[in-house]
Amino acid sequence: INWKASAKYGELLVNSFESTYSRDVCLLSDVETDSVFYRQEMQEAAISAASTLADYYLRKGARVSFRTNGREDTDEEIVLEQCQGIAAITALNRRLAGIDLAKDSADFARMIRQIIPNCRQSRQYVCITTRPVRDILEAVTLLQSKAAEVLLIRRVLFRSWRIFCPSFPHSGCLTLRSEERRVGK
Repeated sequence: INWKASAKYGELLVNSFESTYSRDVCLLSDVETDSVFYRQEMQEAAISAASTLADYYLRKGARVSFRTNGREDTDEEIVLEQCQGIAAITALNRRLAGIDLAKDSADFARMIRQIIPNCRQSRQYVCITTRPVRDILEAVTLLQSKAAEVLLIRRVLFRSWRIFCPSFPHSGCLTLRSEERRVGK
């Protein structure tokens, strides 16, 4: 309640502020897995993580772009640009549900390298993978050298995710467990 304005106008008035959160986020999701065991579970976990992060950022008011190396049954690449608002969550989840896990995925490291020429300093890039492949780590590091902020979220145990930030020497110390159902700390 703004007491000074309330006294002036003779009725209760409150200060209202619009959100100034204007983050621009690009989620890059790898649905390929090296795991022979639990292959489908790992792929589903990567899709679920992408959906959860998109939901989190969209509810915060961010503009979210999304790209995955998974393919729909029509062999179409899944790319969404500059989504915003709660309705975008439904659109993204529909596209994620359309990923055909039986189809071969595109090379995730190559996909990351392809966006580097057009990456923006003002955008946060979040790469989600279940694989600790050297090519992916090199591509993420290269993206980080061109963009302002890059996070790599990697599945490290069956139910844990680890967040790495190439620009910080002690990254990798934050582990999220799926039972906690938290995106960040």
